[in-house]
Amino acid sequence: MQREFDHTTKAAEMRSKAANIKAAAARSIFSDDSDAVEQLEARLAELEAKRDRIKAYNKSVKGDSKDLTVLTAEEVQALLSSRGSYRNSFDPGWKYPAYALANLSGNISRTRSRLEPLK
Repeated sequence: MQREFDHTTKAAEMRSKAANIKAAAARSIFSDDSDAVEQLEARLAELEAKRDRIKAYNKSVKGDSKDLTVLTAEEVQALLSSRGSYRNSFDPGWKYPAYALANLSGNISRTRSRLEPLK
């Protein structure tokens, strides 16, 4: 029974890894794609819009409004998960973590650098 359990667990792990690889391949933009420039420009616009929303939220935290409506549901969820054990006492006055903006800026720079030679 233990071997069957181990094999079932390992099979589930492998299916999960395969699904992650397929999802990553579906999101990938290859330089030799005929519409690579358009895809990269769309991704760049999306990343910049996300950065602008997070900056707007952080700015609202400094003021009195503390406006969560500028964030998407996914971004609110990321904000909640970044708070870890404080989830139950969520205060919309918490700033979005600085590392999130740093990561976004890095992704924007990387996308711009990929886009330059393709233009």
